[in-house]
Amino acid sequence: MKVALLSPFIHPIVEPFVGGIEASIHRLASGLSCQGVSVVCYACEGSVIPGVEVRTCGASASALAYPREPDEMNEEEILTIRAYEDTIMYQAIENALEDSSIDVLHNNSFSGVPFFLSGLVALPMLHTLHLPPILPSMTETLRLCMAEDIALQIVALSHAQAQLWLPYYPVSRVIYNGLDFDTIPHSLSHDGTLVFVGKIDPNTGIEDAIEVASYLGKKLSIYGAPEPYNTLYFEGCIQSLLQTHPNVTYHGLVDQQTLFRGLGQAQALLFPVKWDEPFGNMIIEAMAVGTPVIMYDRGSACELITEGVSGYVVSQDNLIEMTSAVKRTEAIDRSACADYARECFSLKKSVGEYLELLQSICYSSTRKS
Repeated sequence: MKVALLSPFIHPIVEPFVGGIEASIHRLASGLSCQGVSVVCYACEGSVIPGVEVRTCGASASALAYPREPDEMNEEEILTIRAYEDTIMYQAIENALEDSSIDVLHNNSFSGVPFFLSGLVALPMLHTLHLPPILPSMTETLRLCMAEDIALQIVALSHAQAQLWLPYYPVSRVIYNGLDFDTIPHSLSHDGTLVFVGKIDPNTGIEDAIEVASYLGKKLSIYGAPEPYNTLYFEGCIQSLLQTHPNVTYHGLVDQQTLFRGLGQAQALLFPVKWDEPFGNMIIEAMAVGTPVIMYDRGSACELITEGVSGYVVSQDNLIEMTSAVKRTEAIDRSACADYARECFSLKKSVGEYLELLQSICYSSTRKS
Protein backbone atom coordinates (compact mmCIF):
# COMPACT_ATOMS: atom_id res chain seq x y z
CA MET A 1 0.00 0.00 0.00
CA LYS A 2 1.14 3.53 -0.79
CA VAL A 3 -0.09 6.38 1.42
CA ALA A 4 0.10 10.09 0.61
CA LEU A 5 0.16 12.45 3.60
CA LEU A 6 -1.12 15.99 3.02
CA SER A 7 0.34 18.56 5.44
CA PRO A 8 -0.67 22.19 6.10
CA PHE A 9 2.38 23.47 4.11
CA ILE A 10 2.96 26.09 6.83
CA HIS A 11 6.30 24.94 8.28
CA PRO A 12 8.89 22.47 7.01
CA ILE A 13 8.53 19.01 8.46
CA VAL A 14 12.06 18.73 9.81
CA GLU A 15 13.83 19.04 13.16
CA PRO A 16 13.67 21.22 15.11
CA PHE A 17 9.89 20.99 14.79
CA VAL A 18 8.10 24.34 14.96
CA GLY A 19 4.89 22.74 16.26
CA GLY A 20 3.17 19.54 17.22
CA ILE A 21 1.62 18.87 13.83
CA GLU A 22 5.02 18.83 12.13
CA ALA A 23 6.32 16.38 14.72
CA SER A 24 3.18 14.23 14.42
CA ILE A 25 3.34 13.97 10.63
CA HIS A 26 7.07 13.21 10.74
CA ARG A 27 6.54 10.44 13.30
CA LEU A 28 3.54 8.94 11.49
CA ALA A 29 5.33 8.97 8.13
CA SER A 30 8.42 7.35 9.65
CA GLY A 31 6.31 4.82 11.53
CA LEU A 32 4.33 3.80 8.45
CA SER A 33 7.55 3.50 6.45
CA CYS A 34 9.04 1.21 9.11
CA GLN A 35 5.96 -1.01 8.74
CA GLY A 36 6.74 -1.47 5.05
CA VAL A 37 4.24 1.11 3.79
CA SER A 38 5.36 3.30 0.90
CA VAL A 39 4.83 6.92 1.97
CA VAL A 40 4.85 10.21 0.10
CA CYS A 41 4.38 13.45 2.01
CA TYR A 42 3.11 16.69 0.50
CA ALA A 43 4.83 19.46 2.47
CA CYS A 44 6.59 22.79 1.95
CA GLU A 45 10.19 23.17 0.85
CA GLY A 46 12.77 22.24 3.47
CA SER A 47 10.88 19.19 4.73
CA VAL A 48 13.02 16.10 5.30
CA ILE A 49 11.67 12.72 6.44
CA PRO A 50 14.15 9.81 6.14
CA GLY A 51 12.79 7.03 3.95
CA VAL A 52 9.85 9.16 2.78
CA GLU A 53 9.44 10.99 -0.53
CA VAL A 54 8.56 14.68 -0.09
CA ARG A 55 6.66 16.59 -2.79
CA THR A 56 6.49 20.36 -2.30
CA CYS A 57 4.24 21.45 -5.19
CA GLY A 58 6.40 24.56 -5.25
CA ALA A 59 5.26 25.70 -1.80
CA SER A 60 7.93 27.74 -0.05
CA ALA A 61 8.41 27.59 3.70
CA SER A 62 5.96 29.71 5.69
CA ALA A 63 4.14 30.85 2.53
CA LEU A 64 0.84 30.07 4.24
CA ALA A 65 1.79 31.46 7.65
CA TYR A 66 -0.01 34.62 8.75
CA PRO A 67 2.49 37.50 9.15
CA ARG A 68 0.27 39.08 11.84
CA GLU A 69 -2.71 38.13 13.96
CA PRO A 70 -5.67 37.49 11.60
CA ASP A 71 -7.73 40.23 13.29
CA GLU A 72 -4.93 42.69 12.52
CA MET A 73 -4.88 41.83 8.80
CA ASN A 74 -7.13 43.35 6.18
CA GLU A 75 -9.50 41.25 4.09
CA GLU A 76 -7.31 41.39 1.00
CA GLU A 77 -4.29 39.98 2.86
CA ILE A 78 -6.31 37.09 4.28
CA LEU A 79 -7.97 36.29 0.96
CA THR A 80 -4.57 36.26 -0.75
CA ILE A 81 -3.20 33.68 1.70
CA ARG A 82 -6.34 31.55 1.47
CA ALA A 83 -6.28 31.64 -2.34
CA TYR A 84 -2.66 30.47 -2.31
CA GLU A 85 -3.56 27.74 0.18
CA ASP A 86 -6.41 26.52 -2.04
CA THR A 87 -4.09 26.48 -5.06
CA ILE A 88 -1.46 24.41 -3.27
CA MET A 89 -4.07 21.96 -1.96
CA TYR A 90 -5.59 21.47 -5.41
CA GLN A 91 -2.14 20.95 -6.90
CA ALA A 92 -1.20 18.38 -4.26
CA ILE A 93 -4.42 16.41 -4.64
CA GLU A 94 -4.18 16.57 -8.45
CA ASN A 95 -0.62 15.25 -8.23
CA ALA A 96 -1.77 12.39 -6.00
CA LEU A 97 -4.59 11.56 -8.41
CA GLU A 98 -2.14 11.41 -11.31
CA ASP A 99 0.06 8.95 -9.42
CA SER A 100 -1.61 5.58 -9.96
CA SER A 101 0.63 3.97 -7.31
CA ILE A 102 -1.00 5.98 -4.48
CA ASP A 103 -3.81 4.05 -2.80
CA VAL A 104 -5.08 6.52 -0.20
CA LEU A 105 -4.67 10.19 0.76
CA HIS A 106 -4.40 11.10 4.44
CA ASN A 107 -5.28 14.77 4.91
CA ASN A 108 -3.64 16.57 7.84
CA SER A 109 -4.09 20.12 6.53
CA PHE A 110 -6.10 23.10 7.75
CA SER A 111 -7.80 23.55 4.38
CA GLY A 112 -11.42 22.89 3.50
CA VAL A 113 -10.52 21.74 -0.03
CA PRO A 114 -9.75 18.06 0.81
CA PHE A 115 -13.09 17.71 2.63
CA PHE A 116 -14.99 19.05 -0.39
CA LEU A 117 -13.15 16.77 -2.80
CA SER A 118 -13.60 13.59 -0.74
CA GLY A 119 -16.85 12.70 -2.48
CA LEU A 120 -15.76 13.90 -5.91
CA VAL A 121 -12.48 12.08 -6.59
CA ALA A 122 -11.70 8.40 -6.97
CA LEU A 123 -8.84 8.43 -4.46
CA PRO A 124 -10.09 7.39 -0.99
CA MET A 125 -9.33 9.91 1.78
CA LEU A 126 -8.83 9.94 5.52
CA HIS A 127 -8.86 13.22 7.45
CA THR A 128 -7.15 13.89 10.80
CA LEU A 129 -8.12 17.04 12.68
CA HIS A 130 -5.21 18.75 14.43
CA LEU A 131 -7.10 21.78 15.76
CA PRO A 132 -10.23 22.54 17.75
CA PRO A 133 -13.00 24.14 15.62
CA ILE A 134 -11.42 27.60 15.30
CA LEU A 135 -10.83 28.02 11.54
CA PRO A 136 -13.84 28.92 9.34
CA SER A 137 -12.12 27.23 6.41
CA MET A 138 -12.62 23.94 8.25
CA THR A 139 -15.75 24.49 10.35
CA GLU A 140 -17.94 25.84 7.55
CA THR A 141 -16.77 23.19 5.10
CA LEU A 142 -17.52 20.37 7.51
CA ARG A 143 -20.86 21.90 8.45
CA LEU A 144 -21.78 21.92 4.75
CA CYS A 145 -20.52 18.35 4.27
CA MET A 146 -22.76 17.21 7.11
CA ALA A 147 -25.75 19.09 5.71
CA GLU A 148 -25.15 17.55 2.27
CA ASP A 149 -24.66 14.10 3.82
CA ILE A 150 -21.17 13.73 2.36
CA ALA A 151 -19.49 10.66 3.87
CA LEU A 152 -16.13 11.44 5.47
CA GLN A 153 -13.69 9.39 7.50
CA ILE A 154 -12.46 11.74 10.24
CA VAL A 155 -9.96 11.09 13.04
CA ALA A 156 -9.58 13.23 16.16
CA LEU A 157 -6.54 13.25 18.44
CA SER A 158 -8.60 13.02 21.65
CA HIS A 159 -12.17 12.43 22.76
CA ALA A 160 -12.28 15.98 24.09
CA GLN A 161 -11.41 17.31 20.64
CA ALA A 162 -13.95 15.00 18.99
CA GLN A 163 -16.67 16.38 21.25
CA LEU A 164 -15.86 19.95 20.17
CA TRP A 165 -16.22 19.00 16.50
CA LEU A 166 -19.53 17.18 16.97
CA PRO A 167 -21.73 20.18 15.95
CA TYR A 168 -19.84 20.40 12.65
CA TYR A 169 -19.24 16.75 11.72
CA PRO A 170 -19.10 13.55 13.81
CA VAL A 171 -15.64 12.05 14.25
CA SER A 172 -15.23 8.47 13.06
CA ARG A 173 -12.42 7.51 15.41
CA VAL A 174 -9.99 8.81 18.02
CA ILE A 175 -6.31 7.93 17.61
CA TYR A 176 -3.73 9.31 20.04
CA ASN A 177 -0.38 10.55 18.79
CA GLY A 178 2.52 8.30 19.64
CA LEU A 179 6.25 8.29 20.38
CA ASP A 180 9.09 5.96 19.44
CA PHE A 181 10.28 5.13 22.93
CA ASP A 182 13.43 3.42 21.65
CA THR A 183 14.85 6.89 20.96
CA ILE A 184 13.77 8.49 24.25
CA PRO A 185 16.02 8.49 27.36
CA HIS A 186 14.56 7.55 30.72
CA SER A 187 15.21 9.89 33.67
CA LEU A 188 14.58 8.67 37.22
CA SER A 189 15.86 11.83 38.90
CA HIS A 190 15.60 15.59 38.41
CA ASP A 191 17.49 18.74 39.37
CA GLY A 192 14.50 20.66 40.73
CA THR A 193 14.02 22.89 37.69
CA LEU A 194 10.74 23.41 35.87
CA VAL A 195 10.21 23.39 32.12
CA PHE A 196 7.83 24.92 29.59
CA VAL A 197 7.55 23.62 26.02
CA GLY A 198 5.42 25.19 23.32
CA LYS A 199 4.97 28.05 20.93
CA ILE A 200 5.56 31.51 22.37
CA ASP A 201 1.92 32.47 22.18
CA PRO A 202 -0.54 34.07 24.64
CA ASN A 203 -2.69 30.92 24.37
CA THR A 204 0.03 28.63 25.71
CA GLY A 205 0.22 30.41 29.07
CA ILE A 206 3.96 31.03 29.14
CA GLU A 207 3.49 34.06 31.42
CA ASP A 208 1.72 31.87 33.99
CA ALA A 209 4.62 29.38 33.88
CA ILE A 210 7.11 32.18 34.57
CA GLU A 211 5.01 33.47 37.46
CA VAL A 212 4.72 30.02 39.08
CA ALA A 213 8.46 29.37 38.80
CA SER A 214 9.27 32.82 40.15
CA TYR A 215 6.96 32.38 43.15
CA LEU A 216 8.57 29.03 43.99
CA GLY A 217 12.07 30.39 43.45
CA LYS A 218 12.77 27.66 40.89
CA LYS A 219 14.63 27.81 37.61
CA LEU A 220 12.49 27.55 34.48
CA SER A 221 13.69 26.39 31.06
CA ILE A 222 11.62 27.51 28.06
CA TYR A 223 11.69 25.65 24.75
CA GLY A 224 9.84 26.99 21.72
CA ALA A 225 9.54 29.98 19.40
CA PRO A 226 6.88 32.45 18.32
CA GLU A 227 5.01 32.36 15.05
CA PRO A 228 5.74 35.41 12.85
CA TYR A 229 2.49 37.05 13.95
CA ASN A 230 3.50 36.64 17.61
CA THR A 231 6.90 38.30 17.25
CA LEU A 232 5.63 41.54 18.78
CA TYR A 233 4.14 39.59 21.71
CA PHE A 234 7.48 37.89 22.28
CA GLU A 235 9.47 41.11 22.03
CA GLY A 236 7.02 43.22 24.00
CA CYS A 237 5.96 40.84 26.76
CA ILE A 238 8.20 37.81 27.06
CA GLN A 239 11.64 39.32 26.50
CA SER A 240 11.03 41.83 29.29
CA LEU A 241 10.06 38.97 31.61
CA LEU A 242 13.23 37.11 30.66
CA GLN A 243 15.27 40.18 31.56
CA THR A 244 13.59 40.68 34.95
CA HIS A 245 13.55 36.98 35.93
CA PRO A 246 17.13 35.65 36.01
CA ASN A 247 15.80 32.22 36.97
CA VAL A 248 14.26 31.82 33.48
CA THR A 249 16.33 30.51 30.55
CA TYR A 250 15.06 30.72 26.99
CA HIS A 251 16.43 27.97 24.72
CA GLY A 252 14.35 28.57 21.58
CA LEU A 253 13.72 25.71 19.17
CA VAL A 254 15.89 22.63 19.75
CA ASP A 255 16.17 19.16 18.25
CA GLN A 256 14.30 16.27 19.83
CA GLN A 257 17.20 14.74 21.74
CA THR A 258 18.13 18.10 23.27
CA LEU A 259 14.50 18.59 24.24
CA PHE A 260 14.27 15.15 25.84
CA ARG A 261 17.41 15.82 27.87
CA GLY A 262 15.96 19.12 29.08
CA LEU A 263 12.66 17.47 29.96
CA GLY A 264 14.44 14.67 31.78
CA GLN A 265 16.24 17.10 34.09
CA ALA A 266 13.03 18.87 35.13
CA GLN A 267 10.91 18.25 38.19
CA ALA A 268 7.76 18.99 36.19
CA LEU A 269 6.47 20.35 32.91
CA LEU A 270 4.20 23.36 33.35
CA PHE A 271 1.46 23.51 30.73
CA PRO A 272 -0.86 26.39 31.68
CA VAL A 273 -2.69 26.29 28.35
CA LYS A 274 -5.32 28.94 27.61
CA TRP A 275 -7.13 27.14 24.79
CA ASP A 276 -8.76 23.76 24.14
CA GLU A 277 -5.59 21.81 23.41
CA PRO A 278 -6.57 18.90 21.09
CA PHE A 279 -3.70 16.71 22.30
CA GLY A 280 -0.35 18.25 23.21
CA ASN A 281 2.72 16.28 22.13
CA MET A 282 4.80 17.96 24.82
CA ILE A 283 2.58 16.28 27.43
CA ILE A 284 3.47 12.74 26.35
CA GLU A 285 7.09 13.75 25.59
CA ALA A 286 7.55 14.86 29.19
CA MET A 287 5.82 11.82 30.66
CA ALA A 288 7.87 9.54 28.41
CA VAL A 289 11.11 10.55 30.16
CA GLY A 290 9.46 10.30 33.58
CA THR A 291 8.67 13.99 34.10
CA PRO A 292 5.12 14.68 35.38
CA VAL A 293 2.92 17.33 33.76
CA ILE A 294 0.83 20.02 35.45
CA MET A 295 -1.89 21.34 33.15
CA TYR A 296 -4.94 23.56 33.36
CA ASP A 297 -8.21 21.70 32.95
CA ARG A 298 -8.74 22.37 29.26
CA GLY A 299 -8.94 20.23 26.14
CA SER A 300 -7.21 16.88 26.47
CA ALA A 301 -5.90 17.43 30.03
CA CYS A 302 -8.01 14.90 31.93
CA GLU A 303 -7.73 12.41 29.09
CA LEU A 304 -3.94 12.28 28.90
CA ILE A 305 -2.89 12.91 32.50
CA THR A 306 -3.58 10.36 35.22
CA GLU A 307 -3.75 12.15 38.56
CA GLY A 308 -0.84 11.35 40.83
CA VAL A 309 0.73 8.98 38.28
CA SER A 310 1.76 11.20 35.38
CA GLY A 311 0.95 14.63 36.79
CA TYR A 312 -1.92 16.81 37.95
CA VAL A 313 -4.80 18.67 36.30
CA VAL A 314 -5.65 21.93 38.07
CA SER A 315 -8.46 24.46 37.70
CA GLN A 316 -8.30 26.82 34.74
CA ASP A 317 -6.01 29.81 35.27
CA ASN A 318 -5.48 28.91 38.94
CA LEU A 319 -1.88 29.79 39.71
CA ILE A 320 -2.24 28.79 43.36
CA GLU A 321 -3.32 25.27 42.44
CA MET A 322 -0.54 24.96 39.87
CA THR A 323 2.02 26.11 42.42
CA SER A 324 0.72 23.59 44.95
CA ALA A 325 0.80 20.82 42.34
CA VAL A 326 4.49 21.46 41.67
CA LYS A 327 5.24 20.60 45.30
CA ARG A 328 3.15 17.42 45.03
CA THR A 329 5.15 16.13 42.05
CA GLU A 330 7.88 15.09 44.50
CA ALA A 331 5.61 12.19 45.45
CA ILE A 332 5.29 10.94 41.87
CA ASP A 333 7.20 7.81 40.87
CA ARG A 334 9.03 8.89 37.70
CA SER A 335 9.49 5.30 36.58
CA ALA A 336 5.74 4.67 36.85
CA CYS A 337 5.11 7.92 34.97
CA ALA A 338 7.32 6.77 32.09
CA ASP A 339 5.73 3.31 32.09
CA TYR A 340 2.29 4.92 31.85
CA ALA A 341 3.35 6.92 28.80
CA ARG A 342 4.86 3.88 27.13
CA GLU A 343 1.69 1.87 27.70
CA CYS A 344 -0.73 4.50 26.39
CA PHE A 345 1.13 6.53 23.77
CA SER A 346 3.48 4.33 21.76
CA LEU A 347 4.10 5.19 18.11
CA LYS A 348 3.73 1.51 17.24
CA LYS A 349 0.20 1.50 18.64
CA SER A 350 -0.72 4.77 16.90
CA VAL A 351 0.69 3.66 13.55
CA GLY A 352 -1.07 0.30 13.88
CA GLU A 353 -4.43 1.99 14.38
CA TYR A 354 -3.88 4.31 11.42
CA LEU A 355 -2.69 1.45 9.24
CA GLU A 356 -5.78 -0.59 10.09
CA LEU A 357 -8.04 2.35 9.23
CA LEU A 358 -6.20 3.19 6.00
CA GLN A 359 -6.39 -0.43 4.85
CA SER A 360 -10.12 -0.52 5.67
CA ILE A 361 -10.73 2.65 3.63
CA CYS A 362 -8.81 1.23 0.68
CA TYR A 363 -10.73 -2.06 0.87
CA SER A 364 -14.09 -0.29 1.03
CA SER A 365 -13.15 1.86 -1.96
CA THR A 366 -12.08 -1.19 -3.97
CA ARG A 367 -15.40 -2.96 -3.24
CA LYS A 368 -17.41 0.09 -4.38
CA SER A 369 -15.50 0.33 -7.64
